[in-house]
Amino acid sequence: MRVAVVIPGSGGSFYCENCLRDSGLTAGLERAGFEAFPVPMYLPLFAGDAPSGPKTPLFYGAIALYLRERFRFFRRLPASFDRLLNARPFLAAAAGLAGSTRAAGLEEMTISMLEGEEGRQAAELEHLCFWLEREAKPDVVHLSNALLVGLARALKARLGAPIVCSLQDEHVWIEPMAEPARARAWALLREKAGGVDRFVAVSDYYRKVMAPRLGLDPASIAVVPLGVDSSRYEPLPETAGPPVIGFLSRMEPASGLDSLVEALPLVKAAPGLGETRLRAYGGMTGDDAPYVRRVERLARRLGLSGSVSIDAAYDRRRRFEFLSGLSALSVPRREPEAFGMFLLEAMAAGVPVAAPDLGGFGELVRSAGGGLLYPAGDGRALAEALVRLLSDRPLARKLREQGRTRARELYSIETTAAAMGEVYRGLAESRGRGRTAAREHP
Repeated sequence: MRVAVVIPGSGGSFYCENCLRDSGLTAGLERAGFEAFPVPMYLPLFAGDAPSGPKTPLFYGAIALYLRERFRFFRRLPASFDRLLNARPFLAAAAGLAGSTRAAGLEEMTISMLEGEEGRQAAELEHLCFWLEREAKPDVVHLSNALLVGLARALKARLGAPIVCSLQDEHVWIEPMAEPARARAWALLREKAGGVDRFVAVSDYYRKVMAPRLGLDPASIAVVPLGVDSSRYEPLPETAGPPVIGFLSRMEPASGLDSLVEALPLVKAAPGLGETRLRAYGGMTGDDAPYVRRVERLARRLGLSGSVSIDAAYDRRRRFEFLSGLSALSVPRREPEAFGMFLLEAMAAGVPVAAPDLGGFGELVRSAGGGLLYPAGDGRALAEALVRLLSDRPLARKLREQGRTRARELYSIETTAAAMGEVYRGLAESRGRGRTAAREHP
């Protein structure tokens, strides 16, 4: 079975959970015997994620798309103009610019994309349909997220293939939009959901969040949690060195990195933890730079300059090395998320986590047993959870073992690929039965 996974690239400048999910799923499906290949949109995929199937062009190039959306002059330029701007150096530079990963200022473009063949990107949609129809010929098309549902009806009509769509944190993009754009975006999502044959949420929590938004029965949405390749995470043996608290996420205000810095003095005040350090990794966009500078100033003001290390550069392959040197990990996010890939990655590496009991985090930590939950927004409770992880060695050892074991058993990329494969096969079989019935009863 050939599966085209349509993936909006982030350009690789920050920790992107959706990108890790999509690239991991594609690799897992290939290992499971599917002919799976990514189809990139907007920005290039990470190095090493080039499709092993057909040679895939980039669709909806981010720079040309933005210019054509904002300025009428660029809409009259030929397609050769787009090919020039789709050159990798230009797109790599665009990936780190302010505003490239937020909806503010891009409301009209978001709505136009959701409108699909009725939107201003109809020519790009035709280009995508033509290439998939002539070159790739997939049996299933898997859309990375619901912001792409505007593509679904045209793809299904042209390809005759079922459409699957993942659900993960679409609200993070839509909710900050100004009205009336926000209401229009949610209305379009609900309208265009009919073009999708099966939605797949990454957690039961997010299935319940999105079902009413899409006007669907929650039971009609499958739940397939994220998975990791546990063999890539090698924990270091316990050492007598200073404890190290890690932060792994995009360094944006919602991430709560400042809350972690503020909790550090409380941790260091506990007996035996005076040498505790904090290491932050995960990258940023131009939008996030002022926030990172504020966090650095906060660390200096609290006298923590020697104890806090913030590495704002990002290479996703380095995160394995980063995780292997941690004693505990925490990302005290302020808003609920659908899953929390960074928590699962830490558990796979044998690193216990302290997570706010928020969104899908509680579901993951309770299932995997690899860490402690604390009330979201409570800085003292965060510090107390970290102190327990760093000072109670038997507890930390138990959580490390549970996290690694259950990451392998419940949240492996093989488990994710197998569950997604069942979704694909079910749709293919249903479609086959429908075609047989149509022939028998014309």
